[in-house]
Amino acid sequence: LDRKTMAELIVMAEEAVADMPLESLEWYHEKYILDYFAEVGLFLRHGLAQWAEVTLRTLIRLRCESPDIGGDHHETVQLKHYLSQALRQ
Repeated sequence: LDRKTMAELIVMAEEAVADMPLESLEWYHEKYILDYFAEVGLFLRHGLAQWAEVTLRTLIRLRCESPDIGGDHHETVQLKHYLSQALRQ
């Protein structure tokens, strides 16, 4: 995708999570967690590693707090992998 299209996708992702700021997110807000996860992918793809890092740290904390998921769940492990990737950028 070209830069303009990526920028438009990021704006759309921001609009999808506008009703739930990252700081207000709780482990049971599944829809918003998934929306933020999608946003992280756009951040990483667009070279916005610092934005991805902040979001990933929050998502990892929330997944670890979840009684149904926890720190060893494959999704949490994948989030940790993406965080490592963001830190290397």
